[in-house]
Amino acid sequence: MRVFWHMVLALAALWLPSAAEARAKDSTGVEVTVSRSGAGWVIDYRFAHAAPVWFFPRSANALDKAPWRPRSWTVETPGVTLEHVGHYDMLAGNGAPLRHVRIRMKPYAEPLIGDYTPALAFSDGNLALYSEQFFPMPAASREAVVALPGDLNGVELETTPATLRLVDSGRRLLFKGRATEGRLSVPLGDAGDYVYSGDAALTENAAFAGVIDAGLPAWVRGQLDDFTPRLFALYRERLGAPATGRPIGLVAWQGAEKPGWSLGGSVLPGTIVMQLSGKRVLASDPQVLAQLQWFLGHESSHFWLGQTVRYSRRAESWITEGGADLLAIRAIETLAPGYDAHEKLQQELDECLQRVGPGEALGASDDRNQFRAYYACGALMMLAAESVSKRKGGDLFGFVRALIGAKHADGSINADDWFTAFAAAGANPAIAVRLRDYVDKGDADPRGMWTAIFDSAGIAWWMDGQRITLGVKPAA
Repeated sequence: MRVFWHMVLALAALWLPSAAEARAKDSTGVEVTVSRSGAGWVIDYRFAHAAPVWFFPRSANALDKAPWRPRSWTVETPGVTLEHVGHYDMLAGNGAPLRHVRIRMKPYAEPLIGDYTPALAFSDGNLALYSEQFFPMPAASREAVVALPGDLNGVELETTPATLRLVDSGRRLLFKGRATEGRLSVPLGDAGDYVYSGDAALTENAAFAGVIDAGLPAWVRGQLDDFTPRLFALYRERLGAPATGRPIGLVAWQGAEKPGWSLGGSVLPGTIVMQLSGKRVLASDPQVLAQLQWFLGHESSHFWLGQTVRYSRRAESWITEGGADLLAIRAIETLAPGYDAHEKLQQELDECLQRVGPGEALGASDDRNQFRAYYACGALMMLAAESVSKRKGGDLFGFVRALIGAKHADGSINADDWFTAFAAAGANPAIAVRLRDYVDKGDADPRGMWTAIFDSAGIAWWMDGQRITLGVKPAA
């Protein structure tokens, strides 16, 4: 039986700070030149610093959990290989220091698990490339790369300054709102952004300015011009001004060749990115509309919870991802009459119980390849914080605003800060301790833990067979 529709929603991690607390080895650095060559692209690496191995800290897998670079990059320099070891892709030769490596690139425009899509393909043939996919770091050996943890935050590593030079003659290059013609240089090694290469006109609405694909179906463009400004206005009113100001938007339409529909994207500091495709997107469709509003609600909230304040370690993604989920639920409830918040909250509960089992720590979900647990279980933690806050006349937005106010000098908060805010909102101390253990060590009975938290926070639930069901049990 042929499946006539599909949906892919990849919401990339919102904050991946500089790959590590790194120490610079020399000032000559790495030059990465990415240039259009005929119908394709060429990447030239020139390494001034001597190292036998260079690995890529941004090495998230594709949606099928396999590395994406081998599908996109072909090494042309003799004796040099590209392989995935441990958590990372790496370039290596015969043990001698690498000096110049040339790679043929076919831009990879599919979503990744927990990171930004390497390339955005627009219907007019234009392209946007995520800059940090090209950032390499030196290593002493293959074994040294294998030994690296999946989260490099707090790990001291050697690095060298790196610069990306994008060359695409005759096209406008746009990076962080700055436009140049044909040639652009940007530093590598921070959160990065997309470099747009093309000739489309820049457009704007009350929420963002940027490149909106001319091929985008009219009804989607209407939602971007109507729903998004109202959404931003709600967040700004309830959470204060975001640190980024009005963001840049990159919205790519990837055609209607495939049945069904696909929606993906992410936000970066000051940038919102969206990709749509599929026949069902051509005409307004209630399911596609609901997912579009959900995407905008979740991703836009990250300009506050994710950028105005961010988590300190990847293991604390539940703070920003779970918070963004519940912020989106409450925002859409306000702006879209008829939205069923109960259905989405029940999905969060079902998914959390599925992805975090007995004795499994929520904070280690990424190590188990269960990044989605941060969304679902984090949303339930925020739901508990919201419910506790309401007893003192507060709400979710007030709780998030308190988190923003508690940020450290570097703009981050951590699990300690979240639990401090939870206690200040009036959480039962014993329940807070159990929930903290669930984050750090796991709970032997997650189902019993969640029902105890719901009882303590005043969240209604009932048993529908073996399923924990949120809400009041219907009358017989």
